[in-house]
Amino acid sequence: MSRFWQFILLVFVATGIVPCEAAEPQPLFRWSRAIDTSSIDQEEMFVLPLDSEIYDKAQSSLNDLVIQNINGDSVPFLIRKQKKKITRESKSTWRASNVRLNPIMKNRLEIEFELKENDLAPVGLKIVTPLKNFEQRLQVFAINSDGTESPLVEDALIFDYSRFMDVRQVSVRFPKTSARKFRAVIDNPTRVQQSQLVEITKRLQEGGEVSSESRTTIEKRPFRMDRIEFWTETETLTQVSNEHPFDVRQKKIVSFPEKGQTGVEILTNGEPLTSFKISTSSKNFQRTATLYEVSRRGSRVANRQLASTRLRRFDFRELNEEHLTLSFPESRHRHFRIVIENHESQPVEIDGIEAFGQLEELVFFAEQNQKYSLLYGDQDAEKVQLDTAALQAALGKKIQPILVTMGVPQERDLSNFPPRSPDFRDYINNPFLIGAVVFIMIAVLARFLYSAAQQIDSASDDSEINT
Repeated sequence: MSRFWQFILLVFVATGIVPCEAAEPQPLFRWSRAIDTSSIDQEEMFVLPLDSEIYDKAQSSLNDLVIQNINGDSVPFLIRKQKKKITRESKSTWRASNVRLNPIMKNRLEIEFELKENDLAPVGLKIVTPLKNFEQRLQVFAINSDGTESPLVEDALIFDYSRFMDVRQVSVRFPKTSARKFRAVIDNPTRVQQSQLVEITKRLQEGGEVSSESRTTIEKRPFRMDRIEFWTETETLTQVSNEHPFDVRQKKIVSFPEKGQTGVEILTNGEPLTSFKISTSSKNFQRTATLYEVSRRGSRVANRQLASTRLRRFDFRELNEEHLTLSFPESRHRHFRIVIENHESQPVEIDGIEAFGQLEELVFFAEQNQKYSLLYGDQDAEKVQLDTAALQAALGKKIQPILVTMGVPQERDLSNFPPRSPDFRDYINNPFLIGAVVFIMIAVLARFLYSAAQQIDSASDDSEINT
């Protein structure tokens, strides 16, 4: 081998390109937390909620989570979204049957109606009417099986104030009863209504007003009803995702008066977030707010829009309404930015930011007299495929796991672990390799040019000799 190629081989060895025998790669989990399973006396299924500490140190994919027993064996587990049980109320309505009208004197209307045989016990009734701009007093009585009456609604007001605002109330609630017949009484079913048209007549003489008179149209309008409906509420137990509050690591308020904007920079621990809620002392405002994911690559900053909504808070007399939440698809990003458009208005005061997301938890089997730990914090670890069929079957049978907690994080001593052998990506990203490759290419090119020049000179010398 020539000295030139010996030199090239030496460069490859110096940069670590020439393969040599390496130790078997092992996961290097930097952090460990003990799992408290001391209370069990038999094999159990446990559920372990994750917290911000784990999200901060683990991969965003959670591929580096491992549960090990005291022998160092990996334990199968499932990752699932934490659910909570809530009761949902649904409202169902149906038409009253056998409706009978009975005017009482001139200012009251009596209505009797019944339930059908298979109807549910109602908790209220609704007067269906096409009328607008009215006020009526309503009483409701239950007629018992022996014919006696008991009051359910003694003095309710049903109304429609469309002339002033889109406000309407035509339903009343009453206690649940076993009665199957009912009687409703409406006061003043025919009321004097003043029309909105006022006719004004003026008399003029020689360019001046002599007299003026106004005339208002008065009409009597009966309270028309299309039908009477019963309604009831049913409760359904269901499971929904648990919206969990997370602490924001850091927030910074930045004002851009020249753009008419307020910016909020938010740093998190990488939790699976789904919404931010703004706390503010400002009131009576409505502003457009846009949420971005912020990514930095060297000196470049990239913003990706996640959500946009109108934040508002109205607080004036009886007007109380607010919407201060930005919801977005689940994201484990660590840097967010909210931009609020103030335009020429006074900036909204941002007092605080609350973060919410879907809490995740690990489900696993634990044996008696065993100790378990959760390991995490290896950014190069790949997901381990373990047999979770038994866990899935147990959860499918609605077996409820027992809640378990973790201890404080402990940093592991990794000095005794052999270094992980670099993979192909390590070579590609090695700056010494890149420099060596460039150097080799230049050296090979120089060698080629030198050889070519020598051959040209030799050919020239031979030509001169021949002549």
